[in-house]
Amino acid sequence: MLPEYRENLHLRYPPVCDSCFPAVEDEIRRKDNMARTQALGGWLKESKGKEMQRRVSATSKGNEKIGLEMVAWRIRGCLWVATLITALVGNSTGQ
Repeated sequence: MLPEYRENLHLRYPPVCDSCFPAVEDEIRRKDNMARTQALGGWLKESKGKEMQRRVSATSKGNEKIGLEMVAWRIRGCLWVATLITALVGNSTGQ
């Protein structure tokens, strides 16, 4: 099976001479680098849109969450003030 495969490879990609080998390797490296750059660029473009989408949805959800937390802290503050006033009034009357 290996000889058939090797023959098929030689038909599709003929071997190069020793003097042409560095130029062919250089071309392969350049094409590989270009393919990686394009793949990374496409991935970055794709993720950039998603990141902006995440920020927008996270911001609106975050605003709702912050609003609820602020209400909860205001209620806690009012209860603390009411407890403080009750304790001060109770201490001043001697009870």
